[in-house]
Amino acid sequence: MCIGSYATGALRDATRSLPIVFQAVPDPVAAGYVANLAHPGGNATGFVFMEYGVSGKWPGLLKEVAPGLKRVAVLRDPAIASGITSSLGLEIIPLGMADAAEIERSITRPACRIAVSS
Repeated sequence: MCIGSYATGALRDATRSLPIVFQAVPDPVAAGYVANLAHPGGNATGFVFMEYGVSGKWPGLLKEVAPGLKRVAVLRDPAIASGITSSLGLEIIPLGMADAAEIERSITRPACRIAVSS
């Protein structure tokens, strides 16, 4: 058992026969540790933080909770392709989060400021 991409990669490089169970690997398919999440194949399997394919459902869930919602900011790793689009009339604003400074710049952008009326 190992935690994280670094340890998983090191174990995968060391053996192709001993079982490896990983956790906290953001995208094991892209990293080449498994063939796919449903049928990993090989000697590695494990748990991911989230499956990015479901992220396209999040805007719909937000719209159910807040029907008047018009704009959504999405923090994402710019190294991971973002396929989030909206057919719900929502403006999707992708925000990079490569490091703390980028997060700060992203969330303080004028497009992300929320106008609150009382």
